[in-house]
Amino acid sequence: MPAPKDLICRCYFVTESEIIEIVKEKNLNSVGEVTEACSAGGGCGNCQPEIALIISKITGKKVDPFTY
Repeated sequence: MPAPKDLICRCYFVTESEIIEIVKEKNLNSVGEVTEACSAGGGCGNCQPEIALIISKITGKKVDPFTY
């Protein structure tokens, strides 16, 4: 099965659209909160900067990718 085009977290197979939905639904503000909610960012950590950018776009606030 090919990976979705908006795949962000390869360790846990979480897409950008799933992250956007959960950030909005649960009003999340950090990468750590996203990791707790859907595991994205909790494996190798390579996607944490991308997750931080997604949160920043939604909240309008700068998010440190390595802050939990």
